[in-house]
Amino acid sequence: MIILFYAGTLFFKKLHLSLAVSIPVFVALTTFLIFYIFKRKTAEKRDTVLTTNYSLYFYSVTILFALFHLSNYNYTPNLLIFAPIVVLPQFVTGFLIGFIRIKQGFIWGFFLHGLHNAIFILPFLLFPFSNHPKLIDKIDKDDYTFEVYEGFRFSSPEYAKSQPLTAPRKITSNEIVLYGTFKNVVSTLTQTNKRNIRFKNSILAEKEISLFFRNDSAKIESARIASFLVFDNLLKSYNLKTKKEQRDLTIWNLVVKNEHLFKTHICDSLDNISQNTTRVFFGVRDTLKLHSINSEFLAKTLRIAFDTEIQNDIDKNAVFSIKIPNDNFADLKHFLESNYGLTIEKKTEKRDMLVIF
Repeated sequence: MIILFYAGTLFFKKLHLSLAVSIPVFVALTTFLIFYIFKRKTAEKRDTVLTTNYSLYFYSVTILFALFHLSNYNYTPNLLIFAPIVVLPQFVTGFLIGFIRIKQGFIWGFFLHGLHNAIFILPFLLFPFSNHPKLIDKIDKDDYTFEVYEGFRFSSPEYAKSQPLTAPRKITSNEIVLYGTFKNVVSTLTQTNKRNIRFKNSILAEKEISLFFRNDSAKIESARIASFLVFDNLLKSYNLKTKKEQRDLTIWNLVVKNEHLFKTHICDSLDNISQNTTRVFFGVRDTLKLHSINSEFLAKTLRIAFDTEIQNDIDKNAVFSIKIPNDNFADLKHFLESNYGLTIEKKTEKRDMLVIF
C-alpha cells in the first residue's frame, strides 16, 4: 500500500498535480478498485479476511490517514523522503482515535477527532486579533514622525486613514507606510535587491515589521531622501550597523539554445508588447501564461517567480508567448530547452553586498 502510494504520488506529480489533488485522487481510485475486487459474491470471504488480518488492516488505514496529511505541504522530493517523520504526529493521533473508535464506537472516535481539531482551530476563530503588534520605537520630532512595530499593525496611526491596511505599501516624500519582513522592508527603503542584502541575525531578517513615517518638513524633498531617513531610524531602533562588502553571486543567463525551435514561438505580429503583469506563482498548480512578451520581460518574470537572479542575453526585439508551470527551479532549464529552445546558463559575478549587523 505504501509503495503504491509513493508511486501514485510521483505519477500525479508528473502531470503537474499537487499533493492536495493527487492524494485524494489516488485514494478514490484505490477505494474503487477495492470495492470492485470485493464484490457482494465475496463479501463473506472479505469479512473473514478483514477479521483474520484486522491488525494489518488497522495499521494500513492509520498509515494512509497520516500520509494523507502530506497535502498540507507544498510538494518537494525531500517531503516524500522524510514523509514518515513529517506525518508522525498524525500517525500517533490516528492510532489513538482508531483505538477509541474500536473500543467505544464510531461516535466517540468522530467526537475525539473533532475535539482534537477544535483545540488548534478555535483560538484563531475566537481571538483573530490576539497577536497585537509590539511597538519597538516611536520618534516624534518637529518635522517628522517615525514608528516601527513588530507584527502587523492592523490600523494606521492617527495621521493616516482610520481604515485597516490590508497590504500597506506607500512611499512618498510626505508619507511612508510599509509592512513585510525586515529584509524586504530594507530592500524597499534602500532600493537594493534582497539577494544583495545579508543579515548577521537571520531570525531578525525574517521578522515581520510595520513601519510608519510622516513628514511635515519642506527639507525632505523626495521619496528617496525620506526612505534613507526612515532606514537610518530603523537601524537606530534596533541598534544595527551596516557595511558594504563584495561576494561571489551565482546568476543565470537566459539564452537561445535551439534557434529553430525558438523561432516557432515568435509572434508573427511585431506590434507593441502586450501589458502582462509580472507576478509570482499563485499556487502549486498555477501556470504563468505570458502573451506577446520580449526576452527582458521573460527574464524579469522568471526572476520574480523563482526568486533567483536571472539576466537576459536574448535579442529584446523578438516577441513571443510562453507558458511556464509552477515547478522546481531545477526542472526549469529542461522545460525551457525541450519546449521553447531556450536555456539558462549558470555563471558567477562579483556583487556589492549590504551587510547588516
